[in-house]
Amino acid sequence: MTVRKPDLLRDNELIYGRLLTVDEPHLIQRYNKALTAFGLKPTKLKSFQIDRTGFSPDVAEECGDHDYLDPNEVNRRFIILTPSQADKVEELPDRPHRLFS
Repeated sequence: MTVRKPDLLRDNELIYGRLLTVDEPHLIQRYNKALTAFGLKPTKLKSFQIDRTGFSPDVAEECGDHDYLDPNEVNRRFIILTPSQADKVEELPDRPHRLFS
């Protein structure tokens, strides 16, 4: 078992706040289907959080690529699972010019 190093910004919701938790099997299956369609490996996570565009800091950490939905920094891909994403924010703190609320 690995222990996650404390991340004060994330733990206090200063980044990655107001995300949608995905923990229902059918939504995880849909997310994995989209990842596979994009040529990516499906996530093995049983619970993760996404923003309004489908970006997940948890999945990014798992795959080791913060740009997994935007591999060439053009034509970013989105994963829309549920209308509940609409009131969330877009979370990409490394690219503040892309943020909108």
